Amino acid sequence: MNSFNQFPLAYIKFLDLVQSTQDMPLFPRLEPSEERILNQLAVQWNLGLRLTICQAKEALAQTSPKTLQRHLVKLAEKGLITFQNQGADKRGRCILPTPLANQYFTQMGHCLQMASRILQ
Repeated sequence: MNSFNQFPLAYIKFLDLVQSTQDMPLFPRLEPSEERILNQLAVQWNLGLRLTICQAKEALAQTSPKTLQRHLVKLAEKGLITFQNQGADKRGRCILPTPLANQYFTQMGHCLQMASRILQ
């Protein structure tokens, strides 16, 4: 089998590993929209950005502000994000990943590494 035909197999393996990770009792069950928002936040955090809730609303413009706020609260309740006030101004709260979120991202990275071994 040439490597081109292995790409679908590697992707299916990745999806299987991700599903196994998401089924682990360590991680809370995420709705697809929560997972999408968490992934989009991870991209911003990886760039070194500290997003306020207002900036997140701009960065995630495809999600209505009310819906985004609801999902952010759910992600906080699930222990994946936290909010931190910026100084004395309590209106500008930053969204930060928790240690659990970092564990989740690390595990997702391991899934990608394991699935990519099929291509080697």
